Amino acid sequence: MEWVGDYWASRWFIFILIAFAALLFRSKLRLSLKIFIAFLMLNTIRNFAYPFDLQLFDKMPLYFNTSWTALVLFAFVIFAGKTRIKQKHMLYFEIFYIFWCFFTIFGTNLISETAVNRSVNATTISLMLPLVFSWPNLVLGLIAISFTNATMGLLSCVTSATFYLLLKYKKLKLLLIAPIALFWGWYFCSDNFFSFSGRLPHWQLAYEFYTEKASLLFGFGNGTFKYLFPMIQEMKGLKTHNIFVFLHSDYIQNLFENGIIGSFLGAIVMIDYFIHTLKTNKKMAMFIVALACNMFGNFPLHVAEQTIFICLALSIIHQSGDTRA
Repeated sequence: MEWVGDYWASRWFIFILIAFAALLFRSKLRLSLKIFIAFLMLNTIRNFAYPFDLQLFDKMPLYFNTSWTALVLFAFVIFAGKTRIKQKHMLYFEIFYIFWCFFTIFGTNLISETAVNRSVNATTISLMLPLVFSWPNLVLGLIAISFTNATMGLLSCVTSATFYLLLKYKKLKLLLIAPIALFWGWYFCSDNFFSFSGRLPHWQLAYEFYTEKASLLFGFGNGTFKYLFPMIQEMKGLKTHNIFVFLHSDYIQNLFENGIIGSFLGAIVMIDYFIHTLKTNKKMAMFIVALACNMFGNFPLHVAEQTIFICLALSIIHQSGDTRA
């Protein structure tokens, strides 16, 4: 097997990871997230120290190939604990949210190159909404997402908003639960689900290859999917209109890259922060619900503008109370 890439750039990045690790355990993040980040760093270094030997490909990348998941959490370690989110910051974000929704409705891509992707746009709006939640913003967000015609973003938005309203108006449980149940039922019985199921062959292929060739505990290594999977697609002859550099399911992609241990630690982080936000900041619990829904059929952990919102949400959660438990 021939290895390509910048040898010394890869080694220098390992030193950077070690520096981040020193900062990590001095931060005020919750313990579950510290452990998960540490695992991601170790599983990234493993790409260099113990490269996977598939004996299937002519060339494999040797340069730094971690994922946005790790990059965002690294940035949060350094900045989130030192930056307090003030009321004026949220006002700026409110204005940003309104403009993003209007740009989405009118189909422009002035804000970001990814705005031309309807699924990414819908996911972005559904993640922004909990940060500036109000009735007018909810209506504006639903209208904007409906123009994208992206069902998963709409489902995530409706589900997270319904969850928040359930927490706030407990006497209206039946009235609120019935529409969301009907909405999900309609989705699984409609043509939208069968078009969405076009991703299922890719999910099945990734899972089969993981069980056959990867370490079940550690996967192929953090960040390796976008290099491996296009070659796997070509090798297996899976016909598709585009090359999958993201699996369109962060849960399965995390299993592919980080194995059972990475999936378990990631689930613990989500549950831990969800329970914490239920006690300290219910709007941030709404954010975690929206994130969890989007991770099922999209890849919010790997899109730049969406990971920025994850950083912002973590900062708000950090300021809502003591998060070190």
